[in-house]
Amino acid sequence: MDEESFKYKIKELISENMRELLGALAGLLIAIMLLSFGVLRTIILVVFTACGFLIASKEDLKRDIKDLVNRIISG
Repeated sequence: MDEESFKYKIKELISENMRELLGALAGLLIAIMLLSFGVLRTIILVVFTACGFLIASKEDLKRDIKDLVNRIISG
């Protein structure tokens, strides 16, 4: 197997399993945080991170809802 086909197969494997890889990385990150910070601090950190994500994505959500309503109204 030459280097180009190896790279292609790796890229293909990653693109086909992106959700699984992200889930594994998230699990690894949470495990490291639990071992480093403890349960309570990890929970607090995850909650604040989720709140920050929701606040940041609020504008995108508003725009998506407006686009959906406009598409429904226009036909």
